[in-house]
Amino acid sequence: MNITDISIKRTTIPVVVFTILALAGIYSYTRLNVELTPNIDVPVNVVMTVYPGAAPSEVESSVTKKIENAVSGMEGIDVLTSYSLENMSIVVVQLKDDMDADISLQDCERKVNMIQNDLPEDAELPQFMKMDLNMLPIMSMAVSSDIPEQEFYDLINLNVVPYISQIKGVASIEIIGGNRREIQIKADARK
Repeated sequence: MNITDISIKRTTIPVVVFTILALAGIYSYTRLNVELTPNIDVPVNVVMTVYPGAAPSEVESSVTKKIENAVSGMEGIDVLTSYSLENMSIVVVQLKDDMDADISLQDCERKVNMIQNDLPEDAELPQFMKMDLNMLPIMSMAVSSDIPEQEFYDLINLNVVPYISQIKGVASIEIIGGNRREIQIKADARK
């Protein structure tokens, strides 16, 4: 007996088999996870250093080049890219596919910590992170105005950022650039 004979003589068997397959397919479909970006481990490390009040050329010469030189000796580097922005240096270390990003991040931290004293005193401590596709921003915004810089920064920081952070689904908001309000106290040594 072959499948055709069984299907013709016993019509309930194919109906039951296809019903079971259809139910299994519907059940499997409801259990599928759908993500905008799937979980992919990319072997990329990033070193970010904030240098307040510095122009891009100054950031490049006094921060970015030094970090690049320190990190370039790491094992397994595929591409080394750097960005010198106003007030910030970003060095992106893309590793070969067979490298472990966590181990190389520790190596990267060690190398940069060795040259920490060569960085400018005003520069903040470098931040190290492993690239995660889920960390990438969904939206970036640039704003400008004719009002004074400190007032504009306060307006964005105190009024706009809290309003946007209350929107459902917003994880975090980061302000890059701008001049924060600063109070300088000068003491008179004679008094």
